[in-house]
Amino acid sequence: MENNWRQKSIENLEKDFWGQSPKDSTTLVDTVHRLRTIQIEKLEPKDVRLLIGQKVGLKFLIPVALDILKDDLFIDTVFYNGDLLQNVMQVDKDFWDNNKELKAQLDGLLKSYSDEDKEKFKKGKFHEWT
Repeated sequence: MENNWRQKSIENLEKDFWGQSPKDSTTLVDTVHRLRTIQIEKLEPKDVRLLIGQKVGLKFLIPVALDILKDDLFIDTVFYNGDLLQNVMQVDKDFWDNNKELKAQLDGLLKSYSDEDKEKFKKGKFHEWT
């Protein structure tokens, strides 16, 4: 990746310009379209969570999410403690298989937790840890 990739938008990095969302689209679709045009470094944790949950820009947003999670593993971005972690944990296995360095970073953040704990994290069950 380029050194200044965080200063670019997902649409610039992916060279995939969606344009405006359709007139009859949902708020979620409108929001995703808008967030793809914002510089990554200007996205808030809640934006990163939403885009990851929609499987948008994962190559660029997972590193950002991991940086956020380093500071607060169970950050509450909008809905509940651990909502960002849950979305990261629910990313498809294929992504992690193709991005082993990022998987190693995630594993490092979770190394003190059991496999049983990690399964609970995927389901958003954080009450024991937060």
